[in-house]
Amino acid sequence: MTNKIVAMFNMDEVKKQIAACPADQVVILCGHWSINQPKYDGPDEDPEASSWDWDEFEELLDTTIMVSDYDDLIADPHGIYNQ
Repeated sequence: MTNKIVAMFNMDEVKKQIAACPADQVVILCGHWSINQPKYDGPDEDPEASSWDWDEFEELLDTTIMVSDYDDLIADPHGIYNQ
């Protein structure tokens, strides 16, 4: 099964952006996540597929991924939102 979140991105480019992210910033991966996120509503899809894709995406990037208050999918490599 294909990870729908990973399929949205050029993973090499995302990893470069995360590596170059200044210590006081986050990386915006996708704006308006609630609209642009992949859909998991197929009849043959496991109801937990979105969670598994999210977890795998986070593992591949080796950083925290979250949706900001502004509905952007972000990578938080420096833990700014955990402070």
